Amino acid sequence: MEHQPERRRARRFPLQQSALVQFNDGTTRELTARTENVSLRGALVSAPEAIPEGVAVTMKIFLQKNGLHDVALTATGKVIYHQPVQSGGFGIAVAFEKPLTTAS
Repeated sequence: MEHQPERRRARRFPLQQSALVQFNDGTTRELTARTENVSLRGALVSAPEAIPEGVAVTMKIFLQKNGLHDVALTATGKVIYHQPVQSGGFGIAVAFEKPLTTAS
C-alpha cells in the first residue's frame, strides 16, 4: 500500500475527555460526547447519535485531572462528517472556525 501524505494542517493529539456539543438542526440541542483526538483546527468526538454534515456546532471540552474539572475549552465549527463506530454511536469530525479557547 502506498503511503499517502498527511492532509491535515494541524497535528492531532489523542485526548479522551468529556465534551458537550451544542447545535441546531431545526431544534436547539446538546449531545454529551467524548473526544477521541483534538488539534488546533478540529476534533473527533464519539457521541450516541449523529449530527448532520455542515451543521454549525459549539463544542466545550472539559479537561479533568483526578476526576475534577480543571478547565473547559470552547470552540465553534462545523461538522465535516459522521460515521457509525463498532462500539455503537457515531464518530463525528468537527472543523473549528477558531482554535480552542478557555471557556468564559
